[in-house]
Amino acid sequence: MHTNAFYLSMNQADVSRLRALMEAVEKEMNPAHLQAGDPKLVATPMGIAWKRVVDMLDLGPEPKMRICPACKHDCMLGATRCGHCWIVLEALPATASASV
Repeated sequence: MHTNAFYLSMNQADVSRLRALMEAVEKEMNPAHLQAGDPKLVATPMGIAWKRVVDMLDLGPEPKMRICPACKHDCMLGATRCGHCWIVLEALPATASASV
């Protein structure tokens, strides 16, 4: 769980859009022949600055989601209540996969 105050002011959809934007910027910044994690990617001043931004934001992976059975809004897979309608959500088995 993130403790950065930045995340407290953003909803999950905004964080997802931020992840997508960061991925697009990284794709544009990096030559196609270099793989993610290649030290040559951060050897430039721009690469070093970008790595600092990525490390500071620490977005982590996209959370697995499910659909609320009552209001049909997206909820995190492990949520116990829907963030939209506040209905109590049934616990899912540990092997459940995301429906979104």
